[in-house]
Amino acid sequence: MARRWKRSLYVCISLASLASVTVQYLSHQRHPAPAQHERVELQDPLNLQEEKGPSLHHPSKGKLEMLHLDTSNPQPLPSSSHVPPRGTHADPQTKKEPDLDQADSTDKAEEEIPSVLKDFGLYLRMYSGKRYEYFNMLLPSMKYFWFLPVNLTVVLDDTPEDREFGEEIQGQFPYPKICHEKSFDPKYYNNRGHALQQLSNFYAELCFDKKYVGFIDTDTFFVTPVTPELLFNGTKPHVIGGYIDTWVDWRKTTKFALGKKEVFWCMSHFPVTMELEHIIEMREYMANLHNMSFLEVFQNFSHLPGGFSQYNIMCNYNWYFHRDKYQFHAQNSHTGKKWHENPTWYSMKYYTTNVTKSMKTPQIRSAVHCRHHIQNSSIPYLIRPGICRSGGFHLCPKECESEKETQQHRNLFIFEDSNWLWDERCRQLQEQHYRNVLENYSGMIKRSIANGCEYLAGKAQENKTSGWDIICTDVDAEEKAEEIETHGKKKETEQF
Repeated sequence: MARRWKRSLYVCISLASLASVTVQYLSHQRHPAPAQHERVELQDPLNLQEEKGPSLHHPSKGKLEMLHLDTSNPQPLPSSSHVPPRGTHADPQTKKEPDLDQADSTDKAEEEIPSVLKDFGLYLRMYSGKRYEYFNMLLPSMKYFWFLPVNLTVVLDDTPEDREFGEEIQGQFPYPKICHEKSFDPKYYNNRGHALQQLSNFYAELCFDKKYVGFIDTDTFFVTPVTPELLFNGTKPHVIGGYIDTWVDWRKTTKFALGKKEVFWCMSHFPVTMELEHIIEMREYMANLHNMSFLEVFQNFSHLPGGFSQYNIMCNYNWYFHRDKYQFHAQNSHTGKKWHENPTWYSMKYYTTNVTKSMKTPQIRSAVHCRHHIQNSSIPYLIRPGICRSGGFHLCPKECESEKETQQHRNLFIFEDSNWLWDERCRQLQEQHYRNVLENYSGMIKRSIANGCEYLAGKAQENKTSGWDIICTDVDAEEKAEEIETHGKKKETEQF
């Protein structure tokens, strides 16, 4: 009985075990255990990143190069990896040159431009036939020495050639305002182009609207940084007027036009600066004096064989009627020539009683009359003294080896054949001028002086093979002979 019970218990246990195994088997078939390599809960997210593409964290896994930045010993990034700061452009088309003009913030107050210059502008009457002088005389000198705001008005003829030329220069430094002047009736200027240029100066307001007009020519060549002090004494434009050694015929024309003797020869510096209103007023004065229109007055004296100077007429009018509005500087040419008394001249007594001692103080000229300049007139010769004394001795000492700071900068006191260097005060004025340039305008002129140094360095190399071009020349032989015949003999021999 007991055996039979044990056997039954064994069978039950066996059957239960078999049932349990069967259940496990069936459960395993329904939900198989995942293989070891498919266990997603242990996978590294970075490995998934590697499968999708190269990783910046593992450069060896992909093709991108990773820059290692060691913050303990920072190194500059390669130039090819430069990233512009936020808010700037990296477009090479708009890339700016290094700012050589940047001055210390402490210099800003010293380098403020006087307000009078806001009412000042340059006026150039020319035509397209003078393009060589414009591009090779005026512009290079402005590039190196005109650091003030440029308000240049270029007045041209209303012809297809001049319109094309105007379009050409309008988009280039110094970005002038272009005005095409409707031509006056040729009978008033006797159909002579130079006389038309002079007539246009008398009507500057047709194209110009500032208070002060500074007349220049295409062959004006600036030789030193043009500071506000060289243009104005406060609000008074500087006027340099020569006396003693001047052309007889021009004196006669000035006396005819104004009904008064010519005191000064004022074709003696650039820019020739005047108040625009005074020019308009002067035309009315001459029209009333001669009881005819100003154009008819101009016609009467523009045909005279000895010629005339519009600047002489203008500045002598201002001497008589607006002397207190201008800073006059009377230059005795000191040539030793005999003083000739004649109806168009004042006696020497006039210049001792009416021209004060302070007016006879020399004044620096900022430019030479390039085409009539009788000295060495290559561009390097003309710009080197001004470049070196305005910072070039430090910026480009090699290019300034031939210059000495103690040397006289001769072209500050020479205009055509007028020479002021006999006056010992010129050296002191030169020192004051360049001290003013370096102390008060160094930041503003730094770029211009650097450009000048670069030009001199290039020309020094070029000179080894081809020599320098002479761009300013005295008038040609034929014109010179004509001047001597017309004027030179009269200055020496004519008696009154």
